[in-house]
Amino acid sequence: MPGADVSQPHPRRSPVSVARRRVRTASLRRVVAWCAAMAAGLHTLAVLWTWASGNPGLRGGWLVWLDLPISLAYLQVMGERLLAWSLVAGGLQWAATGALLALIVGWASRR
Repeated sequence: MPGADVSQPHPRRSPVSVARRRVRTASLRRVVAWCAAMAAGLHTLAVLWTWASGNPGLRGGWLVWLDLPISLAYLQVMGERLLAWSLVAGGLQWAATGALLALIVGWASRR
């Protein structure tokens, strides 16, 4: 519109409501990041504990079950490479799962 004052906020949104929305979005991002980091950390602890305490013949099977379905991509790998793949690929899978769960709970709690 010619001559409209663009410095005025949207008539239905006050500056306070815009600020609250930004804070909620920022806090949800922090929570999602924290949940992703915690899920990856718990996965790392579980994998290392399984690797250290498991029977060498069975620990690969435990890692495959722990990281399903992403472990199907590295089933042919054995030994130390299996541990590395499980830590990286499984950790990313669990981080994504934790972040998605946090997003779902965050969105549900807003309603």
